[in-house]
Amino acid sequence: MSFPSRTFDTVCDTFGLCSFEDPQQSLQEMERVCKDDGQILLLEHGRSHYQWLNAILDKNSHRHTARWGCVWNRDIEKMVREAGLEVTSMTRWHFGTTYLIHAKPGKREGDQMKREDKGGDGKRKGDRRRREDEGGDGKRRGWWAWLSGRRPTWTKQQP
Repeated sequence: MSFPSRTFDTVCDTFGLCSFEDPQQSLQEMERVCKDDGQILLLEHGRSHYQWLNAILDKNSHRHTARWGCVWNRDIEKMVREAGLEVTSMTRWHFGTTYLIHAKPGKREGDQMKREDKGGDGKRKGDRRRREDEGGDGKRRGWWAWLSGRRPTWTKQQP
């Protein structure tokens, strides 16, 4: 990507790792453009918990990839960890083939903020913005809460 390093608070990818030519490089690029205190959200599909299902995916992978450009048997969890991302939460559905991963950039050598640049709570001094998914009470907000199964109550606005 042609963005400067540490540009975005949130980097999101939905069902893309299956079709990237080099998914490791893509994950590392997501990490590069994510701020140190940012988040990386991945909604992906890949290998299952079940070996019987993996055998079916493996058997048909070549034909599926040739037709659709999707490598549906990639080990998403392994790829994310090998890319150096720090997984903060992961849930899996559909026999373990659908992954919802909340991660943050891993340790970056030589680029850590100096201790004196942080406040007592570990946040940068002067940064009063709250993260989009937190309301101060630790509960998730917005679309992430919806995907996590904690759907907010929607109310109709009065005219």
